[in-house]
Amino acid sequence: MKGKKLLFIGEEIIPFLPETAMSIYGKAVPKYASENGMAVRALLPKWGIINERRNQLHEVIRLSGMNIIINDVDHPLLIKVASLPDTRLQVYFTDNADLFKKRQMITDADGNEYEDNYVRSIFFARSSIETCNLLHWDPAIIQCQGWFSILVPFYLKKNFKENPIFKQSKLIVTLYNEKMKKPLPEEIINMICYQDITPKDIDDTGIKLNTFDDLIKFGITFADGIICGDKDIPQEWIACAEEKNIPVLAYSEEDFAAKTFDFYKAIS
Repeated sequence: MKGKKLLFIGEEIIPFLPETAMSIYGKAVPKYASENGMAVRALLPKWGIINERRNQLHEVIRLSGMNIIINDVDHPLLIKVASLPDTRLQVYFTDNADLFKKRQMITDADGNEYEDNYVRSIFFARSSIETCNLLHWDPAIIQCQGWFSILVPFYLKKNFKENPIFKQSKLIVTLYNEKMKKPLPEEIINMICYQDITPKDIDDTGIKLNTFDDLIKFGITFADGIICGDKDIPQEWIACAEEKNIPVLAYSEEDFAAKTFDFYKAIS
């Protein structure tokens, strides 16, 4: 894997966010890959709880200014960047004043899920791809962490399959035992569609997007590998991958960074 590029599209990375199993994984895996010869960059939503001054974020003007259109609504994209402490890794943050500023993460301070979480997720998935494209960063491995980036594999396989930057990329999804209480919006298919993507592209998968579990299985369908980030991943998600002969790396509490790196080698 020496000299190959890794794009880590994260949901949580310590120290930008509080210490959790996910945020520890979010730092450990890119750091391990870098120490073992890979060129690494990471992408993260600019959650409202991330302190820009403390973490020394600054806007990247040349990457900002694009509009991400979701269901005919324009969402201006801002890109910020910071360095991951104790490493040479750059972390890019995708931001939008309406979707992320002055907010928590998935839930507000009272634990209520935001009404537009699915819009925010689509924004993050598409803005992550567009940012990588603007950087001309051609990753051998793209690892998506958590449900918030679950649509990245679909967009890459459908909208960017002929793009030379992503043509050789292997797509890995790390799943966690995350559940959303709010149902998928009725207009979810229209929200996902843009440019050349039509409802038929979604229907052709045979997955009806009626529930959160459907959304996860939809994303799994376009992945090249699945990693279990929790020990209690819903069995129907794993079964979806196995039915499509997608390799699955079982949960490991120890040496997870090294095992993830070995999984990269097996997939590529």
